Amino acid sequence: MEAKLAREAEIAYQMICMATDYDCWHSVNESVNVEMVMGHMKANAGNARRLLGAVLDELSKEENIELVMAKHLESQSRYAISTAQPGRKQAALEKLSWLLPGYFD
Repeated sequence: MEAKLAREAEIAYQMICMATDYDCWHSVNESVNVEMVMGHMKANAGNARRLLGAVLDELSKEENIELVMAKHLESQSRYAISTAQPGRKQAALEKLSWLLPGYFD
């Protein structure tokens, strides 16, 4: 849901997923216990910190300013409104104007 909302708002969004156990699908591994999950969560936290540090280091470079400013997402939603102009209610346009400024001028 967050990715869909971010897309509609033309906001760059990236999800980071990290597994904590594999017993639900991998029959060879031993049963999961709290210590295993907590160990994986601790390792995941370290991995996430390193990943975010690397990403932020890369994004802080001057050549990535357009990416950081999400210029590639500007106006992506301009043609996503499929209701023909005569069918657009003024109240709905006013509600959308904060999210899509200038789209309906």
